[in-house]
Amino acid sequence: IPKYLRVKIRKFMETLYEEKSGFDEKEVLAQLPPAMAQDLLHHMYKKLLVDVPMFKKLEDGAITMLCSLIKPYFAMQGDSIYFQEEVGREVYIIMQGTIEISFADGDQEEIQSGKTFGEGCLKELLRKSSKVAAAELKPHLREDTARALTDSDLKFFTLADLQEVFDCYPQVRETMSEMYVDMNK
Repeated sequence: IPKYLRVKIRKFMETLYEEKSGFDEKEVLAQLPPAMAQDLLHHMYKKLLVDVPMFKKLEDGAITMLCSLIKPYFAMQGDSIYFQEEVGREVYIIMQGTIEISFADGDQEEIQSGKTFGEGCLKELLRKSSKVAAAELKPHLREDTARALTDSDLKFFTLADLQEVFDCYPQVRETMSEMYVDMNK
């Protein structure tokens, strides 16, 4: 393994250990009864989700389901999260840190805690007439590049995760579609 990669992996693991204090979320959740695990996830992530404009108006059941589908992602300073022209399948929420979004026209934007990015991949999924499974959607090519300016604690959802929520809560597609339109005005 090249030295730069060893150093990067070591720094990642040290930071992860400091952030989590040795707490393995998946292991703890696997040992809990399903209802208790869901309650814990709801407690951990509900405030984060209801503070995000796209999820603000969702019913509690959909929020609870989203809490159980949320995935962790830790980006170290300088890490690229995704690149322009890459197929987009994830929407990210910043728990802590600063992310730089670079656009094709050269513009850049810095976003921080509580903000989302990567939502462009939702366009097809959120169409009100869409009944197509997330895996069958026309691939969305990213229109920007996202890079961590600081060590950043992120959470993300995949298109398949959101499709699962839409299957259980059909009205959520319409609510999120309205929020998506409002966010992009």
